[in-house]
Amino acid sequence: EVILPQEVIPAWGHNEVTDEAVEPTCTETGLSQGSHCSICNEIILPQELIPARGHNEVTDEAVEPTCTEKGLTEGSHCAICGEVITPQAELSRLYHNWQLTTSTPATCTESGSERYECNRCGYYYVERPDPLGHHFDEYLNQLDGTHMAICGICDQGSVENCQLNAGICMLCGYTVEVPEEILILYPIEASENSADLLLEITDKAKESLPEAAQKARHAFQLTLLKDGAETMPQRGLTVKLPLENTAPLEGLQLMLILEDGALMEIEYEIQDGMIVFITSQTGVFVFLPQ
Repeated sequence: EVILPQEVIPAWGHNEVTDEAVEPTCTETGLSQGSHCSICNEIILPQELIPARGHNEVTDEAVEPTCTEKGLTEGSHCAICGEVITPQAELSRLYHNWQLTTSTPATCTESGSERYECNRCGYYYVERPDPLGHHFDEYLNQLDGTHMAICGICDQGSVENCQLNAGICMLCGYTVEVPEEILILYPIEASENSADLLLEITDKAKESLPEAAQKARHAFQLTLLKDGAETMPQRGLTVKLPLENTAPLEGLQLMLILEDGALMEIEYEIQDGMIVFITSQTGVFVFLPQ
């Protein structure tokens, strides 16, 4: 006997919720929209699988390198997602390939011109070498105290005053008479005096000089005579030689040639137009470039 009969309770029915669609990508599959019950999770509308779309490949054009800019090889990427499919490799720049196209040599007084052009891109630049400057290597004696200096490059001549040293121009050979009286001071013993001594100065030819003195600009022999016989100074001998122009002595050393051919430097000064030096020896003296 049923004391309390059961009553039928109606079904609730599903509480349907939407399962959102998933768009496919180039490499991933997607899903269509579906639904399920939020209470029992029963699938009401199944989601269908949507295949991946695949890449839409487009070409990345190659870029040729130039003299100043780098280049790229050809590559590709997807037009939809932008993913790089074939990477572009970097190409080194070419650099300029210079060629001398026109040239105007420099002269003694004018700058030159050298035009260099790249045979790939056409860019160019111009260099302007400095004037060479005259190089005088020949001096023509004008017999009037001047000489014509001739440039060995352009043959242009320039008249200059002779540069005299002891009456001789060391450039052209012009000579003038040197006063016979040569001022000499003798700081020697009181028993001797200059009246008893005679100083002879004679030019020496270059070919008679030892090898160490072959570059001499001027050479002379100093001889001290007493009663007609050669003698040596008892103490230091101060010699003063007339000099009309000090310019030829710039950068020159006064050297005494010793018996063994070696050279000994003699200090000298220019005082009141005179070459002044002190020596305790006689012999051959030369002016040499330093």
